[in-house]
Amino acid sequence: MTDNNSNQDVTLSSLQQDMAASHSTPELIVLQEQLTACQTDAQAWKEKFLRVSADYQNYTRRADKERSEWMQAAQTTVLKELLPLIDDVERALQELHKKEQTPDVAALVTGIGMVNTAFAKMLTKYGVQEITDVTVFNPDLHEALVSVESAGHKAGDIIAVLQKGYKINDQILRHVKVSVAK
Repeated sequence: MTDNNSNQDVTLSSLQQDMAASHSTPELIVLQEQLTACQTDAQAWKEKFLRVSADYQNYTRRADKERSEWMQAAQTTVLKELLPLIDDVERALQELHKKEQTPDVAALVTGIGMVNTAFAKMLTKYGVQEITDVTVFNPDLHEALVSVESAGHKAGDIIAVLQKGYKINDQILRHVKVSVAK
């Protein structure tokens, strides 16, 4: 397309020169000046169009990225709010398993177990994973709530998990709360 435009420019220039040589009247000079001015304006408008077009493309990319980041932040906030509910459901199940298994308790275990399974599926659907590395304390993954003397463990070993931790897309959603050996 550029070659075609340059060929047209060369053709127009040679045509202008031929016409100027054969008809150098004041009217022709005015027309040539007007043609040159129009060509200059057309080039300026073309450059403005290209700049505006590039600016618009950059804007749409930036807006899409910001929208995606906003959605991710909103999703993370909601998932963080659900984690205590999931903890409560798991604690309820643990307590029900300790009780005598009457038909009523068995029905409760089944119902709460179904809710717990639904929560687990939802977490998986949104890419939330439980942090399972709970052997040696790592401040990037764990939060030490208690430091305990323990003859059977080296300093920095995790003795007990007090609350599960989760991550989403390799980003910590909630640290694992642990008890650590001194």
